[in-house]
Amino acid sequence: MVILVAVGLRGFFRSATPFDRFTALLAMVVLGYNTFLLFAYVTTFGESDALRAASYWRYNMHLGAMLVAFAAYGGGLLWHRFAAGKRRVQRWAWLPVVLVVAAPLVFATKLRFDREPMTRHFRTVGAGVAALVKPGDQVFNADPAGSGESGAALTYELGERAGYAGQVTAFYGDKLKVFEQALARPTTTVVIVQSWRDDFASVLGMTPPAGQTVMLRRTPGGWRAVESWAKPAGK
Repeated sequence: MVILVAVGLRGFFRSATPFDRFTALLAMVVLGYNTFLLFAYVTTFGESDALRAASYWRYNMHLGAMLVAFAAYGGGLLWHRFAAGKRRVQRWAWLPVVLVVAAPLVFATKLRFDREPMTRHFRTVGAGVAALVKPGDQVFNADPAGSGESGAALTYELGERAGYAGQVTAFYGDKLKVFEQALARPTTTVVIVQSWRDDFASVLGMTPPAGQTVMLRRTPGGWRAVESWAKPAGK
């Protein structure tokens, strides 16, 4: 996008060729779209989402087709200017075809990230929790060693079956404080322990078994494990 905007601004002031005018239009759309996003983050999004520009890259995927058009048009012009008719280059014309055919096979594990063991585990846990919660529950996701993927899977599977009381992940600063504050709220009735820290035991009053994701429910006598799911081997 940075390259597109730079070329587009040059084309806007130059306007000498169809490519100049084409890239100028694309650059104006990119800049306008991101200006709108900035306005939306400031005026509509909540404080947390605004400060971290939530889903910024996902929203900008809406501009993907224009980036492809820019690359194809610009690449075609460069090809005709520097490579067309040169036999040394033409001898490699088969390479792009081979790469396009082979890439989905070579990068299959990257394309099918949903098949990764922990991703499947998070989905299984989320579905299991969704079947056990009550409508008035508030569920907190404790994953101090995780990226937040477990929380995304959990909220997706929960849907509207119960409320979501937040999470703690590896990206939080004072993880113990976040955990203490969440459990201090009487509305937090369920805790899903995805990963663990030893200092959490002082708040929870127990240490969940290693190698398992555990669902805990608040009871008058303290937190009680109601279900557990074994993690993939080595996790």
